[in-house]
Amino acid sequence: MLISFVLNTGAEILGKKWRAVIIWHLKDGPCRFSELKKEIPGISVKVLSEVLKEMEDNYLITRTQYNTIPVKVTYEIHEDAVGFLEANIVCTIRIAEFVLKHSKRLEVPEEIYAELVPWAKKHKVFIEQTSISTQGKKDTN
Repeated sequence: MLISFVLNTGAEILGKKWRAVIIWHLKDGPCRFSELKKEIPGISVKVLSEVLKEMEDNYLITRTQYNTIPVKVTYEIHEDAVGFLEANIVCTIRIAEFVLKHSKRLEVPEEIYAELVPWAKKHKVFIEQTSISTQGKKDTN
């Protein structure tokens, strides 16, 4: 019951459409609304606004408004959500590997496949450096 609660709560907060994509694009630091809109094809201005507001309400991101003319607003990962960054990166890379492995069944367009192969290889280094491995470890209890 405990794990079900935790995972379902996480899915409610993070699992909705666009959340993981926004976290991915904020991994390198603060972004302006227009930068996020440009980096996320297919999201409307209205939906992006709503999702950013909801993510702010859930302490996933921080919105900073600067007293300039015109007003400048940036979004960045909330300090309480920094731990989600590594999970987001690892999950994204693992999904890419899965998509590559099952590309025919998933009907991945050739141009996406061609871009995804070198991307996945490049990012596999991150997985190898940060993954928790249980291979070769014995239970000491």
